[in-house]
Amino acid sequence: HKPDLLLVDEPLSQLDLETTERITLRLQSYLASKKISTLWITHRTLEADRLADQVLELQSSHLEQRFCNGSQPSRSGNPD
Repeated sequence: HKPDLLLVDEPLSQLDLETTERITLRLQSYLASKKISTLWITHRTLEADRLADQVLELQSSHLEQRFCNGSQPSRSGNPD
C-alpha cells in the first residue's frame, strides 16, 4: 500500500555532506518513481530547492510560497 503523503522531518540534518548527497539522489529517484507526495521539513534552503516542486516558508508565523527549480530565486532561509 502506497501512502497518500509522506512526512519527513529534518531527515538529512545529522549527515555529512557526502552522505547527504548520496541519500538525496536516492530519495529523489525513489519518491519520483513511486509518485509519493512528500512534506519535507528542513531549515536548509538549498535542500528544499533541490528536492521540492514547490516550497512553503514559515516567516514570522506566516506561510509564504515560493517556487524552485528555476522559476523564482530563493528569497530567504538558511543556505546550509
